[in-house]
Amino acid sequence: MTQRFLMTVIFLSLILGFASAKNYDPDQCLKSLHMSNSTMKPLNNFGQPTNRDSATAVSYADCIAHCGETGKRFQWAVFSQQFSAWLLPWLALISQLPYGSQYPKQDFVAMLLTIGSPTLGAYSLILTVLNGAYVARRFSRIVYPNTREAVRILTGLQQAPLHISTQHALLASLVVLPDNNQWWTRMLKAIEYEHTWSLTSISQIAWVIVAYVLTVLQSMSNIPEEINAHGQGVGSLWMWLLPIVVGWLQISPKCDNNRLETAFHDTNDHVYVATAGGEAVRSRGRERAFMLFTEDKASSPDEVATAPIYNYARAIRWTRNVERVATAFQCASDHARELRAVDDNSLWVDRPEGLVDSTNRRGNIEQVMNYCRPPPFAFWEGATKGDTASLATSAMGVALPVGGSTSRFSVQPPVVTDGDLFTRILVASIGALALQWGTVGGAMIIVWYTPTTGLGCRSGAYLIYAAASTVIWLTMVVSSVLAQYDRNHNKTAAIVSTLLRRLAKIGATINATWVIVICLFHSVFGRGRSDSYNVLALRAEDLGDIRNAWYGGVALSAGAAILFVFFVQFYVNPPLPRRQ
Repeated sequence: MTQRFLMTVIFLSLILGFASAKNYDPDQCLKSLHMSNSTMKPLNNFGQPTNRDSATAVSYADCIAHCGETGKRFQWAVFSQQFSAWLLPWLALISQLPYGSQYPKQDFVAMLLTIGSPTLGAYSLILTVLNGAYVARRFSRIVYPNTREAVRILTGLQQAPLHISTQHALLASLVVLPDNNQWWTRMLKAIEYEHTWSLTSISQIAWVIVAYVLTVLQSMSNIPEEINAHGQGVGSLWMWLLPIVVGWLQISPKCDNNRLETAFHDTNDHVYVATAGGEAVRSRGRERAFMLFTEDKASSPDEVATAPIYNYARAIRWTRNVERVATAFQCASDHARELRAVDDNSLWVDRPEGLVDSTNRRGNIEQVMNYCRPPPFAFWEGATKGDTASLATSAMGVALPVGGSTSRFSVQPPVVTDGDLFTRILVASIGALALQWGTVGGAMIIVWYTPTTGLGCRSGAYLIYAAASTVIWLTMVVSSVLAQYDRNHNKTAAIVSTLLRRLAKIGATINATWVIVICLFHSVFGRGRSDSYNVLALRAEDLGDIRNAWYGGVALSAGAAILFVFFVQFYVNPPLPRRQ
């Protein structure tokens, strides 16, 4: 479907291009301008009036009236050469973006969101890699069995609609009971497939880089011949796509919906839970500690779409899930450091090298829940021991006898924080904006200082594209935040969130189509018809300024892309906790 969309846009654009092509001869127009009886107004290459003998430009109105409506006669050989060199490699590279959602529509929208808002694509990528570093840091001081596996699983499940259940001691049993060691191993093995480097991805990335370098060198070596080529800034405009594709290949997201569902289905059949009698039995209910929630339980439809660009919508819920799991592991680790077994009536059994013996990890449901409870205590009255399982509805909801009475239990309220989520969002926002405006800024410099100079058709079109991309990103992020209020039954927030999300997706579709079309054709823009003019010839002094501007624009776009890749690489594969 992605390829069909791209081919449709290109085909329609070519039809429009053939229909609008007209004869145009700039050399003949320049001769007519220099004739003493010419009625055309003589201009220099900055659009200022000058004497007729030194004139090198004419107004847009005179160009249409005396020279023709288009900038140059359409030539298929020239067009196909420029299209295949400047734009086609980038369009082909879009196929290397990670998708994998349940429905093709979700992947199609993911493609439109990435093209229509590179800011959103870069934001989700940086947020993903920062989240991975956050998980490793959050568990770094925890010493307990399966901690290392928990870090890798939580990091890999950023693309999944993950729900962590603490009811009936499910999470506490998963963390504490030695019978569940095999669950952590099975789950990690099931999701450790890789969307990573392949011969296809390497060849397409190499194609883009080589085509871009060779075309830039060709244009630099013969500026008078390349000055009217519409694709001078196209490569720099699309430069954002290269670091995003490379970044996702570095991260290797686990985004295949079918594989994720299979992984949860296969591993959750091997989960054990603690009982009141102290035995560990296989869980028979439908609920598990780790589950995939469906769209009816999501705060927005984007939460259940596994394409990585939708990670922006899952960030808040995912962070809270991490805090729930980390809190359980932290409490168990603290108790183990104090040489306290799960069963209060059992003595601690030592193991070499600080390992936790499986004997120390057994107990009844009440003891298992207590083992994963952080202080301080909050009191809940009126509960009996039979109600113990129902108490575990918060992050670490557990019960303990209070004052020796068996009819009153102390319960830990929800201990769920958002970690340093705001800081990660801020850093991801800065990085995404730097990539977007760095690449588009380089493209704008190239076309801004290329006659006709200033804000014109192409530079203005690039500015609109980047501005729209930024607005779409901001709208989607605000929508995802408001969606969390919907979970608290705030109808106003739900309506506003849905409206913003839909408007942003419509805007992304328009912007994606816009950027492809403007890379193929251009029209009068920015200056208006009355102030627009057309350069017919270059002066020798113009060539040095143009060359410097092109070098600067290429350097800015390439520099922003390279810095982005290095930033992502800096946070990929953070140190993991030592294995137990």
